[in-house]
Amino acid sequence: MMARPEYAGRSLVLIAFAVVGRTADAAGDLPRRSLAAVADQLSGRGLHVEVARALASRPHAEAEGDEAREHRRRVEVWVR
Repeated sequence: MMARPEYAGRSLVLIAFAVVGRTADAAGDLPRRSLAAVADQLSGRGLHVEVARALASRPHAEAEGDEAREHRRRVEVWVR
């Protein structure tokens, strides 16, 4: 996709999101690992990641279902 003419001169931005447990044992580690895995996959395909950020937060009591957990654990790839 990035080889198409309309993407010439654009770059990729990765942002990893994760809600970590209530303890500080893995705070921030999950989004960093996810980010590294996606960046490695993209690099292996010849794509350059310009910016990568990992964001972690504490869980909210009202958002504890499987669907909410899936949404909170993600890596977004933006074209800039």
